[in-house]
Amino acid sequence: MQFDVYLQTNIRTVRSSEGMIGAVLEMPRDPEPVRRAYFEPVNANRGTAELLALRLAARHIKPDQDSRIVIHTDSAYVSGSLYWLKTWRAGGWRRPNGKPVANAQIWEEIAQGLVGNQYVAICEEGKPSEWRGWLRAQLTARGG
Repeated sequence: MQFDVYLQTNIRTVRSSEGMIGAVLEMPRDPEPVRRAYFEPVNANRGTAELLALRLAARHIKPDQDSRIVIHTDSAYVSGSLYWLKTWRAGGWRRPNGKPVANAQIWEEIAQGLVGNQYVAICEEGKPSEWRGWLRAQLTARGG
């Protein structure tokens, strides 16, 4: 199975603040795709909020399904870090230089949802998207 994951937060600061995160899982089906949207209030900075949005999505992904997952995010932190996920997990949540991985507990939860699936992340920061606009509107409607 192949599906897309869209992540969004309305938190835009490097300081922790209250806001909302959202994740949409979209699976192709005929005649219309199947979409599931999930939202959650958080208190975090922008990078951590995007990471928490990925964790929210990962909670709804079945491990070991050999699915191909395309993750769409505004966060270079999330998209770049996903490249290292398997290495970090195998290394006990340590970077190659021996330092601990930031947010290791959150990354472990994400890894549990993604294990046994193929995934790729696309950083779409600043690019217009129908989904990004819809997600932002949903976050605002939910109090964020």
